[in-house]
Amino acid sequence: MNKNKRVFLDFASTTYVSGEVVSAMMPYFTTDFGNSASLHLFGRDAEKAVAAARAQIAKAINADPSEIYFTSGATESNNWLLKGVMSATKVKRALVSRIEHPSVMDTCKRLAEDGYKIEFIDVDKDGIISVSDMISKLAKPAALVSVMAANNEVGTIQFLNTVANLAKERGAVFHTDATQAIGSVFIDVKEMKIDALSLSAHKIYGPKGIGALYIRKGLKVDKFMHGGHQERGLRGGTTNVPAVESKNAGMITDASGVGKVGNVKCGDIMKIYIKIDKNGVISDAKFKTFGCVSAIASTSVACDMIIGKTIEDALKVTNKDVIDALGGVPAQKIHCSVLAQEAIESAINDYKKKQQKKEKA
Repeated sequence: MNKNKRVFLDFASTTYVSGEVVSAMMPYFTTDFGNSASLHLFGRDAEKAVAAARAQIAKAINADPSEIYFTSGATESNNWLLKGVMSATKVKRALVSRIEHPSVMDTCKRLAEDGYKIEFIDVDKDGIISVSDMISKLAKPAALVSVMAANNEVGTIQFLNTVANLAKERGAVFHTDATQAIGSVFIDVKEMKIDALSLSAHKIYGPKGIGALYIRKGLKVDKFMHGGHQERGLRGGTTNVPAVESKNAGMITDASGVGKVGNVKCGDIMKIYIKIDKNGVISDAKFKTFGCVSAIASTSVACDMIIGKTIEDALKVTNKDVIDALGGVPAQKIHCSVLAQEAIESAINDYKKKQQKKEKA
């Protein structure tokens, strides 16, 4: 078969490396190739790039840059977090969902072989965590609860705020593998009480072999790799500078306006970022949504609908327009289309407020 005629329909497994990312990486392959751990000028320049990338990732999930650790991918991040937390605590019991990625499941298998007690939380037919089963299993002390944000096989999106609250109320560390969610699903580690979170670049148009692990400040996690002082002494190994320089998906860092609507308690939160050119036309729109599939689809369609429109025309987009573009939504999910309309209005209002401040200054 001619490669040029093939169609790739498995972006859940990996994405291509975008031209934007390749451009950002190229200097660190050629001219700025220093080791970020070195003290000379080349090393310091590389370290500045790493620090900028660390801050960029932290901003995407509302963390502090000092809480971001670079790894070789989400598999290493999951291994490090699970093994690191369990070996650092006196409680030798952990809970994980039954539909985790093999990097979590196989790590749990090894932990069980080493004498740790691993129990699995049931899920329903759609892959949603059974809250009653989780509450029941949390009746006994557990050091760790690990539940992925979005499933890599069936796409189930968990209500992380609910799961995290249950874990925290009972004194357990809460970890989520957000590899499949980042860039598409709203993630705020502070608001959602997440203690640790795993990421991988190749799911969001970055290169393979690069990942990150968020570890909440103050959380005790043992070393996973020895051999150097990198990553604040917790993970030895030369940092891959080019890959960590890539841009985040799912948001516009220099957005003209940002609109946030919804409520974390009810489960649907939408954030729309818009970029407006000098003619008042929306040149780009991206989103971060936490909620059900209908919420994500509504926000995605809303962003597509307003790109290329003036802010006046964008304000004319209604929830009915969103529903029609989706080909209809279930009656119980109409509120998602309403939220999408409100998110557009909120982002434009934010832009107008910023413009008014500029005019007064």
